[in-house]
Amino acid sequence: MLTPDHLTDEKKRWIKKRFREYLKGQKKEVLLEKTPSNSLRFEFVYNIFPDAKFVHIIRDGRSVALSARHRWRGMQTASESKFQHPDSDVTKTTREKIEDKWNLKEIWTPRFIRELNYIVPLYLNNMGWKQDSVWGPLFPGIWDAYKKMELIEVCALQWKICTESVINFSKSDRFEGEYFEIRYEDVYTGNESSIKDLFEFTELPYENVEERVKIWREKHQSPSKISMSEEDLHLFNKHGWYLMKSLGYYS
Repeated sequence: MLTPDHLTDEKKRWIKKRFREYLKGQKKEVLLEKTPSNSLRFEFVYNIFPDAKFVHIIRDGRSVALSARHRWRGMQTASESKFQHPDSDVTKTTREKIEDKWNLKEIWTPRFIRELNYIVPLYLNNMGWKQDSVWGPLFPGIWDAYKKMELIEVCALQWKICTESVINFSKSDRFEGEYFEIRYEDVYTGNESSIKDLFEFTELPYENVEERVKIWREKHQSPSKISMSEEDLHLFNKHGWYLMKSLGYYS
């Protein structure tokens, strides 16, 4: 979690420079940045890019928690398994990532070492040794929660704290920017009205994706079924019930 207190003029200049360099290298004018952890840094990011357009995709917390738990354990999510090539597996793609992406000069760079924290548990999981690996936004107190709670509870807290962090700042008097909320379920089912509203907000041409939305809508008439056990649901609701209720996921 980062706040404006962590921001200096030097850091602001460095971040803006990196974004400019990336856009220039890609020969593009608009950059979409979608790091999930930035949900814990909304005000920090806003203070760097006050003219940015902020899009908040809200998803059913139960689905988020189940997917996050898979990731913590170094496993693929159901959607990744579904859309990858049948011959592809995590071990294969991880090995290729090491062999193709990294050359010998980069082996012990901080960036490579950070990625090993995630890559190694993936290997162990696919070799039959279940290992919980760190994944996702690190909210304050996450390590204590991990030691004391069931993993599904930690994932529920990740979703709750991240979602509330964005919503609360968007409604605060410190935020005067442009903010748009859309439901993941509307995107998944190709809800044309919601997606058009999103493109109108971003001022991007909807015609570029209109046909893709139609095809997607034909394939996904409803969100995938949430298969959560009663025990997991009980543990999730200890932390997420009120927010789920306020967002309309619980009647």
